[in-house]
Amino acid sequence: MNKNTTFSINSNEKIIIEHNACINDLSCYCEIPIILLCKNGSYIVSIDNMHDTLLVFAEQLYKVLYNMLPIHNSIQTSIGYIYNEYLQNTYNKKGMYTSNLVYTLQDGIESWIGNEYKLWGYGSIVSWLYNDANGSIIFEVTPVYPGGFGNPERKAKANVAYKEWLITYKPYYIGEISHATAQQWLKQAQAILNQIEKNIQLI
Repeated sequence: MNKNTTFSINSNEKIIIEHNACINDLSCYCEIPIILLCKNGSYIVSIDNMHDTLLVFAEQLYKVLYNMLPIHNSIQTSIGYIYNEYLQNTYNKKGMYTSNLVYTLQDGIESWIGNEYKLWGYGSIVSWLYNDANGSIIFEVTPVYPGGFGNPERKAKANVAYKEWLITYKPYYIGEISHATAQQWLKQAQAILNQIEKNIQLI
């Protein structure tokens, strides 16, 4: 029996949640990998608590379906490129108002406005879900500098300086998600979340 859950983007691209149990046996405590399969390859975009991961997914889907996550006008290039600059800016402790990054209060903490669109993060990969200027739903997966920010050992293993790496930067994936697809994803995510809640009550 196939125990994976698939969120189809199109006939050739999909997001797969790999869980080692049938939906009826899932708990909120299991950590599961989420994998993007696309024409450029396969990418692990998350390995985390299944309930919390899907809850974030469902909440983000609801927002983009109602055009509640319009990309900020300060983000004029790949959001992942700017995210790396944000991390570099933070690590170097440059004054946040001396850069061209726009900050806002999020949960009482001043943070780069692009973090509102962050969906998942794992290792050196970050995924995003937002509305573009036309209200379309965009799913984007981007790399993070493999040398890290503030980790000397990781930086040594990267074998490339940050500025050199940034020159060759490009997103792993950018795709427009139809509203019908996003609605189906939301329906799937909510069904799994509901089942997990039922499973918890039976414990």
